[in-house]
Amino acid sequence: MLVPLFYPISRGGQSSIQITAIKKVKDAEKSLTCRTSSTATQLCTNAECYSQQAESTIDGSKTPHDILTCLSSCKARDIKFTFGDKKYIRANGKCCVTDNCNSIPAVSNTDVKNSSLECPGCFEFKTYCEATLMKCPEKEDQCVNITGTFVDASGSKPFYGRGCTAVTERDIVLGDTIATGENSWFQISGFSVEKAKDSSWSVQESSTVTLLLSGLIGIQLTNFFY
Repeated sequence: MLVPLFYPISRGGQSSIQITAIKKVKDAEKSLTCRTSSTATQLCTNAECYSQQAESTIDGSKTPHDILTCLSSCKARDIKFTFGDKKYIRANGKCCVTDNCNSIPAVSNTDVKNSSLECPGCFEFKTYCEATLMKCPEKEDQCVNITGTFVDASGSKPFYGRGCTAVTERDIVLGDTIATGENSWFQISGFSVEKAKDSSWSVQESSTVTLLLSGLIGIQLTNFFY
């Protein structure tokens, strides 16, 4: 005896065939087409389309690196790390949920004025670097300490950086990677930030200390000569 594929048993006014059809429609609704290059696309299920442009002067190349893909756990990001004069990492990533929506976003402009905020700045492919005070670009109001591993075709090596950023601790998860090339990326293992200080306060504090010292010396000289 032939057994039917679906038993037409009524469930709240719907047959099993209708329930299966509805499930297929819902599954189809969870799929979308995402761009993976300027000419290619990919069908993605339970995911969002993602696009990113990254640019780094740290690894010796300023050429922007573009990523087009789909991610099951998509997180938009606009990363700005400045470690000193012409030393920076930028990455701008966007998520979207319609077919072929992921066009490449431009990285943040690096040709911006400096603010009066200051942070210690340095970067080395080592576990430590000697920092000197640097002016922060406008809108980068946090001082950052960041450590991790840089990976490229030649292998991996540690890195340590201090500088200015607009990124907060909520924006970074340890283990996050920032791809700067087809086969190169920074993987973050340590990250902390604190509010940058205004350089005008340093000048005021220095002036206050100078005035106090001058006053104390004057008092001592007065006591000595009279």
